[in-house]
Amino acid sequence: MFLLSGSSVATGYAHMLVTSVGEQSRYNRDEDDSDEDDSDEEDVMRMIMMMMIVMRMIMMMMIVMRMIVMRMIVMRMIVMRMIVMRMILKINNVKLLMLLLF
Repeated sequence: MFLLSGSSVATGYAHMLVTSVGEQSRYNRDEDDSDEDDSDEEDVMRMIMMMMIVMRMIMMMMIVMRMIVMRMIVMRMIVMRMIVMRMILKINNVKLLMLLLF
């Protein structure tokens, strides 16, 4: 005996045992839809993960750039101090020379 989808018992009661379902059955369509929903969720999760990876890379690049800029600033300060120290030494040498000459 075969039952069609949506069949109902007109009078009395009945029991049935489902042994298989076809490709076009409601159960099979629901399963296919849930698989599609799962794949959509997986796609969204993949996109979120990719965005997180890109954000991490951007953050790392910003940290490295900040370190480079800070080192450049420190190096420039050191060089400037050296230049100032040389100028002071030259001025002191000139003063010392003038004192010795006069």
